[in-house]
Amino acid sequence: MLVAVPINLHMTLADEIAVQTSITREPLSVVASIKPLALIAKAALGSRADVTYLRQDNQSPHTGGISLSVLETMSKADMVVYVGDEFEPLIAKALKKMHIPLGVSSTQVIASAEISHRSVDRTYDSHVWLSPQKANLLAKELQRLGGIAPTAVITEEQFVIFHEQLESLSDRAYVTHHDMMSHFTQAFGLHKGIALRDATGKVKGARSQHRLRVLSRQQSASCVFVEPQYKQKDARVLARALDLPLREIDPMAGGQELTSDGYYNFLVTFIGQFTACFD
Repeated sequence: MLVAVPINLHMTLADEIAVQTSITREPLSVVASIKPLALIAKAALGSRADVTYLRQDNQSPHTGGISLSVLETMSKADMVVYVGDEFEPLIAKALKKMHIPLGVSSTQVIASAEISHRSVDRTYDSHVWLSPQKANLLAKELQRLGGIAPTAVITEEQFVIFHEQLESLSDRAYVTHHDMMSHFTQAFGLHKGIALRDATGKVKGARSQHRLRVLSRQQSASCVFVEPQYKQKDARVLARALDLPLREIDPMAGGQELTSDGYYNFLVTFIGQFTACFD
């Protein structure tokens, strides 16, 4: 936790954090709303932070409220890293009521770094952590706020290796359980996929479901991805109708250990799950 030290009145909040951590050398208490963001925070901050996360691996980030235990965990944090106000409004609301030194909206950090003017709403894919480039942007900001030198959580060499593993699949189609692949596909130049549910995990209407089946046949989809956070009945019905195999893919990093190289290992696993669709 941060402790009181003399602060120049002209310092920014980030400067204050840097001074305090450099003097006390105590690790920052960082709480992430979801595990993938915790993996990026741990990779970015290393031993300079004790990192935890709020949602369990099998919980969808699109549903559920905030318990008293979650509020208590947040209240003890030096820094809370979350997806964004539009996607986690309850966390955003709680942050405004708490005196937490730093609340970091991942989508806002990335949009600012990219000078993006996209109109953000909850129907837009919020899975920014699936892009190594965007993870590096978030990591750089966390390192700035933590008062440490910037270091990429995914190096250029690692990205090139990932790209080489995926480039032969650039035009291959597939069906995802919900709309969550846009940041990943933009990063690696892949087909954006055909989503069974929208970006919030809600089931689409009958007309959209019919169009989805038509598109899947027209584009020769190779598989239907299912996610452990969702019930799979609708995906299984679709896979059976299209005579396609089911493949599991986990954007929430279930089973991944929270270590300094955890984000890299998560991407290795995720890419392996993705490529299994085309075996």
